[in-house]
Amino acid sequence: MNLWELFRRRLAVQFSTTIFALVSVIILSVTGYLFFHERWLLEEGFQSQGLLIANTLAEQSVEAVLQEDAESLSRLVRAAGRNWAHGLAQEEVVAYAMILDREGRVVANAGPVRGQALMPEGVVTSMIARKTTSPEGEDLYEVAAPIRMGSTTVGTVRV
Repeated sequence: MNLWELFRRRLAVQFSTTIFALVSVIILSVTGYLFFHERWLLEEGFQSQGLLIANTLAEQSVEAVLQEDAESLSRLVRAAGRNWAHGLAQEEVVAYAMILDREGRVVANAGPVRGQALMPEGVVTSMIARKTTSPEGEDLYEVAAPIRMGSTTVGTVRV
């Protein structure tokens, strides 16, 4: 074997190794990007779903809050938790839902009332959405929406 053949083989091995390393880095980079992008999309979806649920519940509960109809409010909150909790392949989507009156007292709730500790605001005047962690260490997307009659805030929905 002459010197030229040995040089060509070493060059071929180095070139192949470099190409393999470059392709591996590209594949790992694309996989990492896709993983984080998918997680971001899921978080955005949960937040959008929470905003939709809270806004719908706020719109449906205006009359019952004004009439102080605790039974109707309890039915609305239970239905919201039951219907939306089974929306995604039987996974729990709504951990809790509650309605507060204009003084900030809980008048109806479904699920554990853990939102008071995680979101300390009383009656809110605008939509609030934030990612928090439950006492059990689970990620929660908490949403609070004002219940309005015209421009007057008459209560709050928390999901």
